[in-house]
Amino acid sequence: MPSLALFGATGNTGKAVLALALEQGYVVRALVRSPEKVSVKHAQLTLIKGGYDAVDEIKETVKGCEFVICVAGGPMGSAGDYPKDLMLNFVKNLTVAIKESATTTKCFLYQAGFLAATPNEQAGRGLPWGTWLARSTVARFLEPNLQDHEAVMRHLENEKQASGLTSIVSLPPTLAAASKDKAPSRKLKPGDARSFRLNMGGITFDELAALTLEAVRDETAHGTYMFTRTA
Repeated sequence: MPSLALFGATGNTGKAVLALALEQGYVVRALVRSPEKVSVKHAQLTLIKGGYDAVDEIKETVKGCEFVICVAGGPMGSAGDYPKDLMLNFVKNLTVAIKESATTTKCFLYQAGFLAATPNEQAGRGLPWGTWLARSTVARFLEPNLQDHEAVMRHLENEKQASGLTSIVSLPPTLAAASKDKAPSRKLKPGDARSFRLNMGGITFDELAALTLEAVRDETAHGTYMFTRTA
């Protein structure tokens, strides 16, 4: 049975990834600050209590797992609400744990935001105009989060060069829960560019969960900055 270490299991995306992974037969180890917030009970699910700075617990979560998925994120609100380098410091601890478990870990997927700039964009090309405009206006409150995600991406690039770490950075469009009258979930595929049409319409957490689990198993997606397209 495939094994998965999951971080962010109590968030909306994390709940969807957890439910689908168990449905697909994964053995899941999830690090959660408050285990009581996880309503799922399953013989193949192990909950490990700990926060972003719990180094030993992070290592215990990753140990022996083929795939590592992080769909966690920091608080959203004013800039003062966001702890500096929250995700960067967490991912630094996480990549150490992954490297120590390198004989079993095949891929690490980190979920950033659609508005975050990839390292190439950060280095000079810049964001597409529409993305930059959205980030500069209606999404200005997300700036601390996005800067943290961008720092994580730079760290993962450095790790790829230094240690050969295999990772995917997922940059999904706007997320929303499916409405009761919504059509069945679409089949999504990895994309190499932002789809503004898809972003305007949004995707559901269930759709993203399916894409996330597919991507870590797809070696052609490894090492990419993964946007989203419809199949």
